[in-house]
Amino acid sequence: MIDAAAVQAHSKRLEQALGGDAEGALKACEDFELEHCGEADPAAMLPFYRVHLICYLLQDDLVNARWLWERMPQSLKGDAELQAVWKVAQHLWKRELKDAYSLLTASRWTGPLTALSTRLLGELRSRQARLISVSHSTISVADCAQMMGMTVEEAAKECAG
Repeated sequence: MIDAAAVQAHSKRLEQALGGDAEGALKACEDFELEHCGEADPAAMLPFYRVHLICYLLQDDLVNARWLWERMPQSLKGDAELQAVWKVAQHLWKRELKDAYSLLTASRWTGPLTALSTRLLGELRSRQARLISVSHSTISVADCAQMMGMTVEEAAKECAG
């Protein structure tokens, strides 16, 4: 069994990585999983799995997000926040962006997931905006708003600036 000091050291490393890009946080979570798979108390692993899963979504890596969910200890899958992140992943997999946007904005996130979910929402909207700009020469603000999961006013502001 992993000791509390090792978990604390990994937690500190993850906290530092969260200040930067998602890749650093993803690397910290992957390292933790590889070094302590099956050794750590599931409660100690939960924060890492939450961040790990949402970071895969930030990287637009749905395949690895799915495999992470598959190998995750069953005892952790009942966590409400982890389930919410997984539901977002499922919506993204099925290209149900409106549902993913709704879930990201409606869920009550805690800790690092608060900032990461906001970052994911922004990243998803940026990806969608790039796709819209490439695929449409003209588009109504209402259609753009629907595709980006925004109000018409938010979309008009986003498109203008």
